[in-house]
Amino acid sequence: MERLRRTWNAAEAPTQSPSSREEEGTGVVPGPEASAAEVSYKRLCATIGRSFPPSCAATLGPLLVELEQLLLQRFPPGPQAAMSLDERTKITLAIDGLLNRIEDLLEAFEVGLNRGRP
Repeated sequence: MERLRRTWNAAEAPTQSPSSREEEGTGVVPGPEASAAEVSYKRLCATIGRSFPPSCAATLGPLLVELEQLLLQRFPPGPQAAMSLDERTKITLAIDGLLNRIEDLLEAFEVGLNRGRP
């Protein structure tokens, strides 16, 4: 999970010049940030599917759907209307909080799985 968080933080870091950040509010889709978020989300889903039994993955299903919806709001797939800084911050904080909840559940599942092993 720490690798996901580092990837996510790297995606959130502004890598554009000030002039291209200004264009962001004019409907230009932020390619590198959206791509990094999508890759991180897919890796998270794949890791959960590979590392945990189906019952654990099913428990996380609604949280992953919510995460996907938040990511689509934060990084819309097509041209977007201008998003205020407050709105963008609110969505980013919601994503961070949801990732923390998912991380806590995964740690609990991992502890539970390790208890059952000899």
